[in-house]
Amino acid sequence: MQRGSLGLALAVQDWRPDVATGAKRSTFVGLSRNNVGKRSDVKTVSGQSLSADFADSIRRGLKTAGYSVTTVDVGERALLQQVRLELLRTGAQRGLAVQIQQWKSDTFSGTALDYDVALAVFDAVGQEIGRAAIKGHDVLVYGGHFIDPDVRAAQAISEAYARKLEELLNAPAIRRALAPPAAAPPEQRPAAPAAPPSAPAVGPTPPVL
Repeated sequence: MQRGSLGLALAVQDWRPDVATGAKRSTFVGLSRNNVGKRSDVKTVSGQSLSADFADSIRRGLKTAGYSVTTVDVGERALLQQVRLELLRTGAQRGLAVQIQQWKSDTFSGTALDYDVALAVFDAVGQEIGRAAIKGHDVLVYGGHFIDPDVRAAQAISEAYARKLEELLNAPAIRRALAPPAAAPPEQRPAAPAAPPSAPAVGPTPPVL
């Protein structure tokens, strides 16, 4: 992430279908299966909702890069237009709206991660000036080993979490949108036209008495 001095407002929403329908809690981040395949839910280590964890991590990363960041609670189901207006009301120079469409790990003898996260950046008047998304299915730990799969999974998922957020925030469109305004070049007066080669040299004008 580039260094900058802009004031930012940040909103993160959890739009995962299982959370939206109430099938899973907002702290849900994945599944862990024992050696007979019985599944149990994995929750955030912090005990916070996943969207709160995302907001904390993104805020820390941006503050480390020199930005001033204010988080805005917009509600998980607010539409992007509503989110944009709430960010605009803060008076920040840039507004960041993050939507988590999917984030779920699955651990058995190996670990995989499904993710789909989008980020939109708005300027001080609410115009969208940058957008990026990360989406995929990554195998983080290959199967075949049943010794401490949860420990290995936790480390792999933590590392993937950091990588994915870094990838999102360092997307070219986001870097451009968060770039500090370029300093205006100093005003320069136009140079006097050069005298024709045949013109005689002119001395200083005498003072008027």
